[in-house]
Amino acid sequence: MLMPTLFLLLTTSFAVTAGQTELSGCRVDIDTDWTVRGSCNYTKADVSRVNDINCTWYRQHNQGSVTLVTEGSVTSQQKTEGNETDGYSGSCSFSVTDSPSQTGNHTFYIDFVPVPERMIAGQIEIMEPGKPETNCLEGTVFPEGQDRSCDCTNSKSQPGSPPPTVGWRGSAPGQPLLFRDIPRHPIESRWFCEMTWGPEGNSIVKTTNISTVIVCEYSK
Repeated sequence: MLMPTLFLLLTTSFAVTAGQTELSGCRVDIDTDWTVRGSCNYTKADVSRVNDINCTWYRQHNQGSVTLVTEGSVTSQQKTEGNETDGYSGSCSFSVTDSPSQTGNHTFYIDFVPVPERMIAGQIEIMEPGKPETNCLEGTVFPEGQDRSCDCTNSKSQPGSPPPTVGWRGSAPGQPLLFRDIPRHPIESRWFCEMTWGPEGNSIVKTTNISTVIVCEYSK
């Protein structure tokens, strides 16, 4: 099983102060399995109870309306120096699998209590990839008796964001199509170089069909 790759990281280095509370180190990223994660750190949260600390995450697509994503998960630890307390420190984070699929920019905001302002936490960009590419074209000639391989790769001119899953149909993603000890007679068949992109249940597939790929030359 392939592990999802972390992609599209934006780290925001702003520091917001409300009273003594500081909010900083915010980040939002998306995995190749389309899980979106975000987090912000906070320090010196001066509240009477730790339960008074909470956060909510929102998203805006391009210049559209701002919509609720989810309530965040808060961690906290009270710092004490001698008889003095320095408030609570910790983080607010979220993780969702129903990630956005519309192409364009997606800006994420955080409402953090006790900070009174809604702040930008990060941004991800969704871009649809082009058709996959292969280095084996129609009528490719390979020498008799040798080994050769054909690659199925992501589009170089339109790679997409996050990147798609690309591979030969029936093979693991990224594995080449192998031909060993190539016979003299032509290998007449059809292979499919496929790209799958998008969240589960809402993905798209683009295919580059290759037929009669191999016409072998006779080696004397």
